[in-house]
Amino acid sequence: MKKLLIIQLDGAYFLEETFRVLEKFHASFKDFELTILVSSQTLKDLTSAAAPLISGITTDESEVLNSHFDLSFNLSMDESSWDLHGKVKSSQKYGCSVTNGQLEVPDLWSTFLLTIKANAPFLTFHLQDIYCNILGIRRIPNLTTKITTIKDLVVGNFNESFFTLDERETLVSALKASHPHLTIRNILEVDVISDLTHTLYIGPATVESLRMGEAGAISLFLSRNFQGFNLLPNAGKHFIASSRGEAIKTLKVLPLVTSLISHGKPTINSDYSIYEIDHENLYGAYLHSLNRSDEAYPFYQSHVVLWNFLLNLFDVNLDIVQCSPEQLERMKQNQLVLNKLIRLHDYAMSSVDLIYLESKAEVSRADKIDGHLKNLADIDGVMGKISHTHPMLRPFLDFYRIRRGQNNGSTLAEQIQHTYLTYTEEHHALMALNELFSVTLRKNEASI
Repeated sequence: MKKLLIIQLDGAYFLEETFRVLEKFHASFKDFELTILVSSQTLKDLTSAAAPLISGITTDESEVLNSHFDLSFNLSMDESSWDLHGKVKSSQKYGCSVTNGQLEVPDLWSTFLLTIKANAPFLTFHLQDIYCNILGIRRIPNLTTKITTIKDLVVGNFNESFFTLDERETLVSALKASHPHLTIRNILEVDVISDLTHTLYIGPATVESLRMGEAGAISLFLSRNFQGFNLLPNAGKHFIASSRGEAIKTLKVLPLVTSLISHGKPTINSDYSIYEIDHENLYGAYLHSLNRSDEAYPFYQSHVVLWNFLLNLFDVNLDIVQCSPEQLERMKQNQLVLNKLIRLHDYAMSSVDLIYLESKAEVSRADKIDGHLKNLADIDGVMGKISHTHPMLRPFLDFYRIRRGQNNGSTLAEQIQHTYLTYTEEHHALMALNELFSVTLRKNEASI
């Protein structure tokens, strides 16, 4: 039997989602002897609430380093795992590893995972979908959602500045009066791995609420702003209400809750931005906007389309959201920067081309090569600054910066060929993103 190693040394949220993937798709690993290396403290924190239903879990790094594996996957963004994976004896490695001081990221989805580490503006894909793609698991979309009668209501623990205790007590009192059949509890009173198919959760997205969603609860997650799939369940029927930066008020959230209890979905006639998790896609879960969306949402749609093509060669067609003037203005500002980036790429590719020609000449001019190498270093510095100040563009710039670093050419000509190809890929990606912004702007302006 082949031996397979999975490394996951990240925190509770990431380990939780790794376990869920391995449990759901256990049939994909039936031909392997599976070893899962995890952090001892994180495992202790998780198993105090819910013991994993999988075998092969270990916290012993020495045991792993003394074994040989046919396949190894590093799902961790923790930098200590990169060195460890580099030392693992494995015939084929996926995910980050450090060999001879060089970071190696051979697969595209692991490269995408690394972009999350640099404060991505939102989580474009669900973490379980990311892990499935790294592991090569073919996801089957969930095409049916069971509607159940709500008998229990669970209220999560909120930051006091976001949803005050007085406002929460007012909400609970109103719900008790209008729905006396409901049992209302705090999340601390709930066994988060029992059958919760008749339960409605209202609260922030947390690891505990994640478990509740996987156990069958319907959820209404309340947040300040759009965060993509951060800490959201992958299975079941769930909604997100964003207050767009404001504190939560009972008067505004009560109609959402009562509509969910009575009709199985929140009213969209709300001051809050409402999203539904849509599972009916071959490429993974998608956050569908039901009314007026957050400022970041049009960018999220563009990211979903472009990342699906870059990572999986999927063509995704989405209904373009109706944008507010503020959303359109922010997209125009990002497009101006994007156009400057594209011109910068033209300049970089010219320097790369000239270096390549010099490297192939009978007598190379070192001063010419050094001058163009300096140009490339200066351009990378400018792109790094743009990445820090423009979060909606940052993931793509970070992705290709990592890709350019994966250069194993043994000669200058081979290295510069790799650099040119990567710059070309990035150039096309930024052109595509520019076109997606243009389509959103054109369709919105045409509807005015």
